[in-house]
Amino acid sequence: MPENNLTIDDALKFFGVSRDISEDDLHANYIALSKKLHPDRNPNSETALDAFHEVQNHYDFLKIALFSDRRAARRQNIYLLEIPLSGFVSGMNLDEFDARCCQCDGHGLLEVRTCRSCHGKGGKPCVVGMLETTDICVRCGGTGKENIICGVCNKGTRYFNQKLSFPPRTRPGTMINIGESIIELILKQENSRYLLDGDDIVTKINVPYTTMVYGGNRNISIPGGQKISIKIPEYCKPGRDIRIPNMGLGEPGEYGSFRVSVFPSVPDPKKMKGLVAWCMKRLQKAGI
Repeated sequence: MPENNLTIDDALKFFGVSRDISEDDLHANYIALSKKLHPDRNPNSETALDAFHEVQNHYDFLKIALFSDRRAARRQNIYLLEIPLSGFVSGMNLDEFDARCCQCDGHGLLEVRTCRSCHGKGGKPCVVGMLETTDICVRCGGTGKENIICGVCNKGTRYFNQKLSFPPRTRPGTMINIGESIIELILKQENSRYLLDGDDIVTKINVPYTTMVYGGNRNISIPGGQKISIKIPEYCKPGRDIRIPNMGLGEPGEYGSFRVSVFPSVPDPKKMKGLVAWCMKRLQKAGI
C-alpha cells in the first residue's frame, strides 16, 4: 500500500519520540539516524538511499507539524462551530454538534506536496535486460504527490456528543472549553438581510415615499424573531441610519446597537398619481 498519507503519530513512531519533544532534540535524532542510514555507510544496501530519503521526509514533516507558527492551534485542538446570527442574538443550547477542525479548515489535510522520494515523477527508471521501465514510487503510489494528513482531526470535522451552551448576545470569536478541546464560535455565512458590523446588527428597509416625507412608525423583526417598532422622522434622507442602542452583541453594559438604514420604495411610475407625485415633488424641493 502506498505510504502517501503521513500522520504525526506515524512520524513520531518512526523516530521513537513523543509529541512533547523539543526542536533541538528532534534535530539530534534526525542527525543520528541520517548518519546511521547514509548510503556512504551502507554501500552494499540497495535500499539505503530510499531509507535516507525517508528520514528526511519524516523530519521535514515533523518540523511543519510541531514547530511551525500554527503549532498552538495543532496542540490545543481548536474546532470551529458555525452559528447563525440569530443564534448569537438569542443564545443556544446544543446537546450534540459537528465542528470543523481549525488546523486544516475542515479539509483533513495539512498540505499536498511533491513526493520527495521520486521528486514528483511517480517512479524511478529501471532497466531490465533490453527493456527500460519505471518502478512505481512506494511512497506516493505513482501520483508524484503525497498528502500530509491533519494530526488533530484526521478527517476535517469532529462529532461532539457533549452539551454546549452560550448566553444571548454572545460575540463571534468566543471560545468555549469542551474537555480537552476548544470550540470557537464563528458566524455562519448565509444569505440574510442582517449584517454584523462589530457589535452592531445592521439591516435596511424600504418604506413608501409618503413615510419618507411625513415620517411614521414601522414594525420590524430582529434576528431571533423579536419584533420592535422604529420611528422614522419627517423628511428622512435615503440611507439614513436609525440607531436603537443596546440591541446588538457584546458584554453587559457594552452592547452594540441595532441600526436600520431607511430607503424609499420605488413605485410603478404609471401608478404615481395624486399624493405620491406630490410627495416626490416635496422631496425634490427639499433636496432629498
